[in-house]
Amino acid sequence: MTTEKPSEFLTPDGATECNTPAEREAERAFREAFAEAASQAVAMLNDEPFVLLAAHAVDLSRRRAKAGPDPVAMARAKGEHLAFACVEKAEEAGAELDTDAWLSLVRQWAKRKPEPGQDPPPLGLMDPNALAVRHKPAPPVVKLANHKLPAHIDAADFLATPLTLADPVIEGLLRRGETGTLVSSSKARKSWTAQELCAAVASGGRWFGLDCRPGRALLIDCELQAATLQHRLAAVVDAMGLDLERIRGRMSLTSWRGRTITLESLAVWLSEIKPGEFDLIVADPIYKLYPKGFDENDNAAMGELFGSFQGLAERVGAALLLVAHSPKGDTSARATIDLVSGAGSAGRAVDVAIALRAHEASEPD
Repeated sequence: MTTEKPSEFLTPDGATECNTPAEREAERAFREAFAEAASQAVAMLNDEPFVLLAAHAVDLSRRRAKAGPDPVAMARAKGEHLAFACVEKAEEAGAELDTDAWLSLVRQWAKRKPEPGQDPPPLGLMDPNALAVRHKPAPPVVKLANHKLPAHIDAADFLATPLTLADPVIEGLLRRGETGTLVSSSKARKSWTAQELCAAVASGGRWFGLDCRPGRALLIDCELQAATLQHRLAAVVDAMGLDLERIRGRMSLTSWRGRTITLESLAVWLSEIKPGEFDLIVADPIYKLYPKGFDENDNAAMGELFGSFQGLAERVGAALLLVAHSPKGDTSARATIDLVSGAGSAGRAVDVAIALRAHEASEPD
């Protein structure tokens, strides 16, 4: 399907001159709409009926642009149309695209202050070869650690220099800068439990009978739709007897469902967070962060991956809890550290391994 650019509102490069306040306002609206639509269109690449969805979105943009004379509304429609047309054309070419790199350029462009003279959006994706991934296979693990290792020091000097333990997040279990796993079988309410922990940290409550230090918690959810996440979190907060003011300003969340995420993109995203801003960060689930081509049954790869998680936890100064699935089948005979699906090094590479298991006693009739 070929997308026609309607000449009534779409300039070749999509930019305005920005010589007047009205033009600058329209340009800001254009950039915001382009960036938002670009993220939506890239997310749709994972959906089977992408062409139909893109055609619908482009048609909607055309109709909105023709609906009225409001220059800001027309600018937004222009941005939506161009972003969808850009991604659609690249998708039709069938190239393997580095959409993360393109979206990064789009976000940088959208944040720039509109100035006189044209500053068109990064349309590199229009050319299927511009951001195509060719002859560059993804590494099995993204290496984030600083490879300059520290020098050795005298043991007496080491012992003579007092070091302060990091503050606990869950008393007696998990400290800031440490990593842990929360693992169980599928549909065992791991996500509910993780949300409860975030609320307990935000409110200074208890979690499985353990005291949580009052602090700030961040939940990164990669599976649930935003509405489902809201419904569940509301139920959790209500069951804990908390009003919203108890967690306001102390618990944040983000929903990444439908987006292509890797450990590297997580690291880039977390780099924008000030170290020490959060006491606890929960990523749910871990398999969504695996690099392309990653083999979870490879002990070396799994160990290196969790080593990178350790580096991230220390860098942001927060406890990092990773929600993980256990293997299919009966796992009752397995030790807790062997419950993470895949290679055994995963359970040994964290500071804390938490498992949710079925109760030994049968449920009452």
